Amino acid sequence: MSESTTFTEGEFYEGHFDARAYARNFYSCPSGHPDEKSFLTFVLRCLSGVFSAGEHKGKLLIDVGSGPSIHSVLSACDHYDEIVLSDFASNNRREIEKWLENQEGSLDWKPVLHYVCKLEGKSPSKLEATVKQRVKKVLKCDVRLENPFDPHTLEPADCVITSLCLEAACKDIQTYCRALHGLTKLLRPGGLLVMGSTRLLLTKIPFFKEIIISSFTCPHCNWTNTEIQSAGRIQEQGVLYTLQVKTKEDMNREVVKSDSASTRIPQLDFEIPAFTQKGSLSTIEGLLDRAVAGLEQDQPIRKATDPAVAEKIEEFIQRLKKLKEVEEEFTLIIDDPSGNSFIENPFAPQKDMALTVTHYKRTPKQNAALGIEAEEEQEDEKPANDLDTMRNEVKSGGATEELGTRITLHLTDPSDMSRDLLKSETCSVLIPELEFELGMAALGGKFTTLEGLLKDIKDLIVSKNPFMCGDSSTADRAEKLELFGQKIDKNVYAPDPDPEMKIEKYTRTFEQNEDLGLNDMKTEGYGEK
Repeated sequence: MSESTTFTEGEFYEGHFDARAYARNFYSCPSGHPDEKSFLTFVLRCLSGVFSAGEHKGKLLIDVGSGPSIHSVLSACDHYDEIVLSDFASNNRREIEKWLENQEGSLDWKPVLHYVCKLEGKSPSKLEATVKQRVKKVLKCDVRLENPFDPHTLEPADCVITSLCLEAACKDIQTYCRALHGLTKLLRPGGLLVMGSTRLLLTKIPFFKEIIISSFTCPHCNWTNTEIQSAGRIQEQGVLYTLQVKTKEDMNREVVKSDSASTRIPQLDFEIPAFTQKGSLSTIEGLLDRAVAGLEQDQPIRKATDPAVAEKIEEFIQRLKKLKEVEEEFTLIIDDPSGNSFIENPFAPQKDMALTVTHYKRTPKQNAALGIEAEEEQEDEKPANDLDTMRNEVKSGGATEELGTRITLHLTDPSDMSRDLLKSETCSVLIPELEFELGMAALGGKFTTLEGLLKDIKDLIVSKNPFMCGDSSTADRAEKLELFGQKIDKNVYAPDPDPEMKIEKYTRTFEQNEDLGLNDMKTEGYGEK
């Protein structure tokens, strides 16, 4: 910590900290049980190691900086008569109070309770009742004050717990030392102070964008844990990749799959739900191998306890393995609401006929799963310093025309680059001279100039396709990208003997109508009884 470090002051924290999003990101269990390799389970094991033996006990336990969570007192609640939870932010305290009072919409701590009970051989319902009985107060605390609970004065405690609090509340080492000294004053002589220290490093790794590397150390049991979590920006739209795997070469396509992505193979009725696996960089074959390994992991136990189920799973495993031979074509679907997953297009910047990429607007449920609050959806404008770039988007408000429209423009002069251009979200862009095609919805609807559209296309290929840039790009990929960039910069200015712009109407194909949702739409006689 240093004076020059950017620091979030308490008042800003009080007004902007999102307790529910924080709980979802760091303490939720989407699969129904905590991940054994997560920061949460590491802390739970540390606290269980300190308290489960019953060597530390007494009348009062104080948890300083509880956040919206009750996890830090689960192993200790049997050994102390009274517990005080505390936090600086009022919305954190409200979330704790809602859970203690069994209010509707409170955070679900059942998976965490079950995990602790599994460690210590307890009953989840009994543990929950004990916590709610022993927690007597939920107070505001400010560790920067001489009395962190001012205006309340607490009796000397037998135990004080704090984790991830002092690091966040103290802007320099002097403040940290004063706060730590203040915590020791809360203890009776011979009392127990339990704290862990965390170091966070924000860095960038090819394919994964920004990540946070967290390192936690517990001085009481000497356990350490290092975890990687995504810190990348959630994209404005979700993305759906549909790949028709037809050859063995397709099995070598590289795939970036984020935590929030789900994977499906319809032919096998097989799905890997979102948030059940960590983000990974692999190939199509690697995804199948990982799925097989996960299914095979508990097969010996199943064969001993339930042979019938084990036999069915073994049959399914063989079907998955058979897919790697590509004896029959199959479909791989990756759906990522965060927009941060990718499937390699080996023909880029040309169109990949086997790969369909669809961008879509997230549902409120998907936003909630990503920790995006509903209020943020209503913000149509943000200041430029909050975003990497400013953008505009055009949404069509009219009816779909009976015929499609194709506009062909031949550029003859650099001034053509200044032509205004209105592109709908269903419009595709083709540049025959570059053997390039951009599918619909890739850039959304736009009102821009021709030069602006070409710049957006070039930026899309460079910044949003991790397989074409960065340290991990192969030489031939980099050469392709460089050549394409040169063509965009040069060819569009080259004189062309045909200055004509042609506008023609055409009948849409069945597939185009399907993309627009028109094939199943009944409009004739709609108003008739």
